[in-house]
Amino acid sequence: MKPKSIFKPIILVGGSGERFWPLSTPENPKQFLSIFGDFSWDDVGGYLALEKHFPLDASGNVLLGSACQLHSRNVSIVSRGLPITVLGATNLVVVSTPTQLFVVDKSSLGQMKELMDNQ
Repeated sequence: MKPKSIFKPIILVGGSGERFWPLSTPENPKQFLSIFGDFSWDDVGGYLALEKHFPLDASGNVLLGSACQLHSRNVSIVSRGLPITVLGATNLVVVSTPTQLFVVDKSSLGQMKELMDNQ
């Protein structure tokens, strides 16, 4: 019987290569070390990852926080501020924070850096 895999989160940030020495050095920092394991990689930092890691409703929507939708498809809603209500939308990401509301078509997510640079 194969032992159960154990999930171990690893956060590799900053530093000068001292704690992971001798594997990590200033010339070969820990961010470039090979990590071996029986797992696949996923960029959980992107909004498209929401639909991979959170439950979808029957129309392919992800609703997190104070959020509701009606007659919408493939919409990801994240409320960390004001409640969000979406009606009849398709392929959107809608995020609220205490200070901002962000609405974007999923096909335009690649242009977020341009948007942030122009604010």
